[in-house]
Amino acid sequence: MKKTIVLIAALFMAISNCFALSSISRDDEVIPLEYNESELDTIIFRTPVVPIQAFLNSAQSIITVIFLYDMGDVSISLSNIVTGEEYFFEEASLPGSAILPFNGGPGYYYIRFRTIDGRSYYGYFYIE
Repeated sequence: MKKTIVLIAALFMAISNCFALSSISRDDEVIPLEYNESELDTIIFRTPVVPIQAFLNSAQSIITVIFLYDMGDVSISLSNIVTGEEYFFEEASLPGSAILPFNGGPGYYYIRFRTIDGRSYYGYFYIE
């Protein structure tokens, strides 16, 4: 029974990731994400893997997010630094992806992802 449940869950994850990847087009630009500096592993000197990928489609004013594994619920904040406009999202990472609609007006944007365990990932992008 457990094997069946695991198989169905894996199949669900694969199918949902296929749909997320199909929504990413060639015109989408990658939003480079970084980790919070205070979480640097001081025992093993290596760059931590960012388990989140974000893609901007400025023509449709959406950000497609792909979660590489289940991190639980993720709080996402998006801010236009120029206008002060802010957006807040609470997304489950289990489906493997999320689509975040926003106004898409011109300006510099800051996006931050915060996981349940307190890890923080952030990035910046610009829309003309």
